[in-house]
Amino acid sequence: MPKKSYSILIFFIIVALAVAGIITYNRSKLESNFEQVELVMSLNELRELSYQEGYNESELLTKIKNSGVNSIAVHEDTLENLTLSGKILYFSDRELNKLNFFLKSIDPFKKFQ
Repeated sequence: MPKKSYSILIFFIIVALAVAGIITYNRSKLESNFEQVELVMSLNELRELSYQEGYNESELLTKIKNSGVNSIAVHEDTLENLTLSGKILYFSDRELNKLNFFLKSIDPFKKFQ
């Protein structure tokens, strides 16, 4: 590496370290005024814990609130999560056509003997 490129690289590293130092100082100065901590628990974890411990969700929520948890994080439901929990079923077009063919071949008014 040529000497000129090396000195330019050192210059940019020094500038980057100076900027990082200024940002770190300002952030620590700003955050030194924060004296409150917020404890957050996931709603999914709350449901899982209530199932494992045998509590009603509202009972467990009261116990957790008394232990110091301030907030509950609510996550969005995805198709994968809903399928894994057994709340929904979804089919591909091929699977749906097979299911539709099967259902059309059954006469609902015919009595099975």
